[in-house]
Amino acid sequence: MATIKTVVTDVAKKRISEMLLTGRGFQVKTFEVGEGGHDPLDINIALTPDPTVLELPKKTFGPKAVSDIKVKGFFDLEVSVFLDVNEAVGVVSNISVIAEITSSPIPGDPEMGTTFLLGVANLPHRAKLDSERIRYDLTLVY
Repeated sequence: MATIKTVVTDVAKKRISEMLLTGRGFQVKTFEVGEGGHDPLDINIALTPDPTVLELPKKTFGPKAVSDIKVKGFFDLEVSVFLDVNEAVGVVSNISVIAEITSSPIPGDPEMGTTFLLGVANLPHRAKLDSERIRYDLTLVY
């Protein structure tokens, strides 16, 4: 399968800036899928992802742990995720990548454990069957 370009959200860009300022760290942890990424008038067309979203539109499944993360270059990650048999049965047309703040030099930092939408990708309408296992490879685009 081809790598899917995943738009980094505005909240993620803000979190990255905060990371550079405060020393907080985060990790890519989970993903979600939904049915809000295709054009309702033509299901073969993926809508342009909205970087201002705070949660995945029309989420139907997740969160589930990501399968693999590869560093391709500076701020260039490829995230692999799987939908297993009997998971997310039905329409799949958008995917989100979720990050979690996992470290901080600030004692008692209330942001520890906070999750946020790192990236979102929209796809044409696809019906996932209960017998299918699907892999998606996502590249974050800044």
